[in-house]
Amino acid sequence: MGARSIRIGYAPVLALRIGYVGEMGWELHIPVDYAAYVYDLLLDAGQDVGIGHAGYRAIDSLRMEKRYLYWNADITPDHNPFAAGLGFAVAMNKGGFLGRDALAATLAKGPAHKLCCLVLERPLAVYGGETILLDGSVVGSTTSGNYGYTVGRSIVYGYVPAGLVRCEGFEIEAFGEMFARDSHRSLRL
Repeated sequence: MGARSIRIGYAPVLALRIGYVGEMGWELHIPVDYAAYVYDLLLDAGQDVGIGHAGYRAIDSLRMEKRYLYWNADITPDHNPFAAGLGFAVAMNKGGFLGRDALAATLAKGPAHKLCCLVLERPLAVYGGETILLDGSVVGSTTSGNYGYTVGRSIVYGYVPAGLVRCEGFEIEAFGEMFARDSHRSLRL
């Protein structure tokens, strides 16, 4: 994660080295008044290297494949970092902090639910909030999903009871249909 102030043409830009697009990507934060100007400059400068347009869903697909979790969907104040697989980012040994006692208790007994990744057998548009079933019983709900172009399958994140995370046979109910997990492909979280 790096940040620096740069100029693109006459525009002041805050360039951030990390984003959903990958390690080599940059996020450019541009004042609204300069947005069209910077867009035109970048599009013109990138013609020789095959610059193209990509929308939010393409960026979201990349973040799904990388397991970059989305705030207010995959991680919220209702979930703790251990349930989301982010325990590596919590420094429990660095003294006191707000919420430390609650996190220590969760760590001691283990999270009740865990975020899992399901790769589906066939494409599915998932927006979050769809039902996750196991053996016909509701066990959780999705937080987000998108098609992963690298893996060639739909990827879905959702919380299920911690003891069920490694189970086979999950299904997603969406738009009145059932979509099965592809048991031959999985992404480790």
